[in-house]
Amino acid sequence: MALSDDRASLPVPHRVRSVDRAIALLKAVGEGGGGHSLTALARGCDLDRATAWRLLITLEAQEMVVRDPRDGLFTIGPAVAELSTGPTPSLLLTAQPVLERLSLETGEIACLGVVEGDEIHYAAEVIPAIVDEQSWLRQPVSLHASSMGKAFLAHLDDTVVASLVGEHPTPFTETTITDLPTLRQELRRIRAQGYAVCRGELETGSWGVAAALLGIRQEPVAVVCLWGPDGRGDQTRLEALGRLARRTARELRTA
Repeated sequence: MALSDDRASLPVPHRVRSVDRAIALLKAVGEGGGGHSLTALARGCDLDRATAWRLLITLEAQEMVVRDPRDGLFTIGPAVAELSTGPTPSLLLTAQPVLERLSLETGEIACLGVVEGDEIHYAAEVIPAIVDEQSWLRQPVSLHASSMGKAFLAHLDDTVVASLVGEHPTPFTETTITDLPTLRQELRRIRAQGYAVCRGELETGSWGVAAALLGIRQEPVAVVCLWGPDGRGDQTRLEALGRLARRTARELRTA
């Protein structure tokens, strides 16, 4: 049964004052988008400094807020974003200009895939005007035969990988990895270098590089990807683009 809109006016005996105070502090930290000092937060929430400090330290331990070690200012922590079950609007808004820059710099298609349960879907993309490709927005990603999918799988347990791709992954081309032990070895290499490379494993004549955006428990929550026709993707260039995707994923994580 849904709570009524006047739930905030419940009598004090039915509410927990410390929770009220913590939520008030959390809202205050989120206001304005910048950092806030302990003194300002305590004053704004009508709390003494000692009480505000204890509550903020508790919120920090749960990664709901983050304290900058340089100036002691508090900002919203990564755990708040993870309360959402889907891609946060802020991530997509932040990612779009970054993808535009990537595409402009490289001349390739740049996209962002978001993790939704055991799947990844294309959530944002930039296709150069000179490239004749259809949009993949909202389409699911092949997990074992694409750079985006392999970047995602690389951060999962072996047993989870097996349950997602099966003992004999589906072949799409002659270069698709269809042997589970070989795939696991490839995923270990991807995890070590921080990005995945795919050449013709899903579609002959195309390549892709991708890097996972990790959450606070090092779980993949999104994937940055660049891809294009194989004629523009020799090994040296793909490695450079892979490092660029890795750096971009880290940039988005801290944005």
